[in-house]
Amino acid sequence: MEAIDVFQQRFKSIVGYSDREYIQRIVICKKCGHTYANPSPSLDDLSKYYETLSNYENPQRQGRAPKERINRWNLIYDLVAKKASPGKVLDIGCATGIGLSIFKSKGWDVLGIDPSPKAAKIARELYNVEVITGMFDTKYFIDRGPFDLIILAGVLEHLIYPDITISDLHNITAPDGLVFIEVPNLLSDSMPFGYFTFEHLNYFTPTTLANLMEMNGYRLEQIKILDASKDILLNASAIHGLFRIESLNNNKRFNNDYIAAYNQIINYKENLRREDIRLQSRIEEIINQNIPGKLGIWGAGIHTSQLLSLTAISKDRIARIFDSDPKKHGKLLNGIRVAPLNEPEEIKKMIDGIIISSFAFENEIYKQIEFLRNYGITIYKLYNI
Repeated sequence: MEAIDVFQQRFKSIVGYSDREYIQRIVICKKCGHTYANPSPSLDDLSKYYETLSNYENPQRQGRAPKERINRWNLIYDLVAKKASPGKVLDIGCATGIGLSIFKSKGWDVLGIDPSPKAAKIARELYNVEVITGMFDTKYFIDRGPFDLIILAGVLEHLIYPDITISDLHNITAPDGLVFIEVPNLLSDSMPFGYFTFEHLNYFTPTTLANLMEMNGYRLEQIKILDASKDILLNASAIHGLFRIESLNNNKRFNNDYIAAYNQIINYKENLRREDIRLQSRIEEIINQNIPGKLGIWGAGIHTSQLLSLTAISKDRIARIFDSDPKKHGKLLNGIRVAPLNEPEEIKKMIDGIIISSFAFENEIYKQIEFLRNYGITIYKLYNI
């Protein structure tokens, strides 16, 4: 593909990936408009990352999905139910199985696969859903299929070679079978700070998603844009696409979304410049309010990696990073140790204030840690101030 560079950002450190610097370069194919990271992390590094640091296990809720994620899965089910009767469904990257539990309750024969052993365990214990632990490979499913429906919700954007995965689905999709795809929408009206993230290697528009699927032998049945709201768990809008298997059409001409993708990223860069100025100002305000005390950060995810890389916060300002995920405890992020938030009296000895490092979950996290105020620890928000 003939591609041009359009965006670049630096991560000083990423928990669970490495303590070395990672430079993310985003490019756009001029012939079709597909937007992707080039180069990408290695398959081995990504496999280890997702096996050990899945972000969908909901440790703060004992594995149970929040209602906003359940609402999203109900919308997915409603879209599929208009085109298919209950049959066999495979969810690739099923996390804790909440989506499969909804399909199971409607009479579907369900099966999932996910790289996280903890997520698979939760799926079995909470929902009695069978989940294979590992990265997707059709060899696991040849004898279990064919499947009337295959789901990839929040998956394609993480894959190095999404075209190979989609092509491989032909081996396990039933005749006239369906594939449901959910991916973030590059053309979203709202692209928050950190939209381009280490975990996402592909960035789709409705056009480029349809191109990918049709190029690999799937006909578009329906495509919808799901907008972010307080009732749906999304950072920005998402594309919901439903596709039906058909024979390959090598003569089909595909649409080019290069101009739309390019303009969107140029606008994002300008908005990011303004947001970076706002965040810098907010962080300076927090630091000044907290003088001479020590600060902590709540959240050891990609947002914090970006915050530490792109703003004035540094390990000289931050005493500790806290997270509810035990898999991250004891690890380092930009030289700062990640710890649980479980002994307020001990935490008070470490910090005087704590910054919530999250866009989508800021208000929810505030409610979870609001008790810290009783111990004289100030809680700072970055967005919903």
